[in-house]
Amino acid sequence: MATEIELKLCLADEMDFQRVRLALDNLAHRRGTAVEDLEQTNYYLDTPRLELRAQKAMVRVRAVGPGPAAQRAVVTLKIRPTLVDGLLSTAEHELVLPTELAAPWLLSPPPRVQPADLGIGDWLAEGGLIERPLGPQSWLHVVGAMANTRRVYQLEGYQINGPQGPLTLELDHARFGLGGADGHRFEIELEHPDAAAWRTVIDGWLAGLDVTAYPATETKYAQLLRLSAVAPTWPAG
Repeated sequence: MATEIELKLCLADEMDFQRVRLALDNLAHRRGTAVEDLEQTNYYLDTPRLELRAQKAMVRVRAVGPGPAAQRAVVTLKIRPTLVDGLLSTAEHELVLPTELAAPWLLSPPPRVQPADLGIGDWLAEGGLIERPLGPQSWLHVVGAMANTRRVYQLEGYQINGPQGPLTLELDHARFGLGGADGHRFEIELEHPDAAAWRTVIDGWLAGLDVTAYPATETKYAQLLRLSAVAPTWPAG
């Protein structure tokens, strides 16, 4: 199972989010690189007894498209994330769903499915990827959903006063379906094997934009659970 390492910095408000977006748009325009806009809907699943959450595992189905109509669905299993000072490290396994399995999630997501309906029966069974496997007849229920608009930038490190080499930055606006500031999350993400080394670079670049940013203290899933009062302390760190 691959390990994902990300730097996740939250932006104080929509004004800072727009300031960062404009700066990144300008950098991409000067270099002539494409900017990709993605509309994502994340559906989070667990058993009725929350057996995945009990072992700090998460199953997510993400419907992805450039507009209102999603074009593909991806199922992801993440296990035991650690988030320290904005650096997220988690074991991750991912599968792009074939057309017949993706169709329900792109049209009208079912309230519950069995792991085999997602093509991940082997992941959650005995001898699979989790410590305490689920039974063969287990059902996964949708415990919550979140909408996210993601803008993806392919840059070169030197453009933000960093080392040479390609760099992918993702700018997110997550919406949890609640009113108030806590119902929205503005975030800049950098996935990189040496993400920790980029922290000072990103911090300095954002400071130059007069943008207030702070290291994420919880994942988007943890924030969803906290806001829905399902599990206000998951994950702990």
